[in-house]
Amino acid sequence: MSNIDPRHLARLLAIQVLYEADTSGHDAMEIVQAYSNMSVPSDGARSASYMIMQSFYDSRVEWGDEDFLPLDDQEFLPSPETYPLLLSLVRGVNEKSPQLDEIIVEYAPEYPLEQLAVIDRNVLRIALYELFFSRHVPEKVAINEAVRLAKLYGSDASSSFINGVLGMVVDNFDKIKEELKIP
Repeated sequence: MSNIDPRHLARLLAIQVLYEADTSGHDAMEIVQAYSNMSVPSDGARSASYMIMQSFYDSRVEWGDEDFLPLDDQEFLPSPETYPLLLSLVRGVNEKSPQLDEIIVEYAPEYPLEQLAVIDRNVLRIALYELFFSRHVPEKVAINEAVRLAKLYGSDASSSFINGVLGMVVDNFDKIKEELKIP
């Protein structure tokens, strides 16, 4: 079993799901279903989840309190809480994407939405969903996790870009909620 926080792992998997959905045209919820149906091989081979994580892992990223991600030759298994969190994130981003994209367009006006890097666009969507629609995620956590995802998956400038956009959003939080009629 992994010692990575289930919420963090759900975000890592969510960015992969949303990236695949954006680039392939596959339905994001079907991709989540495929992830949840990955079986653990009985022959002791690495699990599919392990291979997904390994294929995207970059050891140059600092992980804060976690000394390392447990990616070695042992089987890597997400905890049982990971998939419901992943499903919730992906479903939420899918359902709220028009509102999330409206925020991105307003607070990153120099970058047309369709020209933003797919990773950057989806990292912003996840963070904005958590900021505005997920009541259990503190503001600092949503921003820190977005920056971490941008460092892991994005370009060299992604984390600064993400941090800047989210900083402007937080500065205008109440205004955005009012404009978009978010409860």
